[in-house]
Amino acid sequence: AKMVIELQYIDGASETIFTTSDWKAAQSPVLFDNLYAGETYDARMEQAQWSSPGFNDSHWAPVEVMPAPTENLIRQEMEPIRKIRAIQPVAVLPAANGEWILDMGENLTGWLQIRVSEAPGTAITMRFAEHLMPDRKSIDTASTGVRVTSADQTAIYICKGGGPEDWEPRFTYHGFRYVQISGLSKK
Repeated sequence: AKMVIELQYIDGASETIFTTSDWKAAQSPVLFDNLYAGETYDARMEQAQWSSPGFNDSHWAPVEVMPAPTENLIRQEMEPIRKIRAIQPVAVLPAANGEWILDMGENLTGWLQIRVSEAPGTAITMRFAEHLMPDRKSIDTASTGVRVTSADQTAIYICKGGGPEDWEPRFTYHGFRYVQISGLSKK
C-alpha cells in the first residue's frame, strides 16, 4: 500500500482503507497547487457529486501504480489549516491595465474567497503581496520573499460560467495585505 487511511467513527468503530491497483482516477479541477505558491482551479472540470455514494465512476481511468518514495509510511501529525475569521477589504484601488487591488487593511496569513459571474473560461488571477509599489497601481511581490523562494503567491480561478460562482483555494495560503486581481469584466 502507498497510502493508508485510518478512519475513526463517532460511534467508536474504526476502518482502515489501503490503496490498491483497483482504484480509479480522473483529472481534477485543481490543475496546480503548492502550499506557498498558490493554486490554479478550473471550475469547468468539476464533476458534481464525485465524492458521494453512488457516483458513476465508469468513465474514470485505472490508476497507475508507482513505486513508493519510501518503505516507511509516516502518519501526518500537522493540524490542518483552518479559517479563524473572515476579513473584508477596507478599500478597492484601481490598478494598471484595468486590474484592481484589494487592501485588506492589515497584514495577514490566509486566502481570498471570491464570488464571480463571468463567461466560461475566464481566468481570474489573484496575486498577493504585503506592500504596494510606490505608484500604488501595482503590488510589490518581492515583499513576500519571492526572490528567496522563487514562489510568486498566485491563485487562478477559471470560471465555468452560468451564474455566480463561489470559490476559495483548499491547498494553499498566503501572507499578504494586498491582492491584485486581473480578469474581471467589472468591479
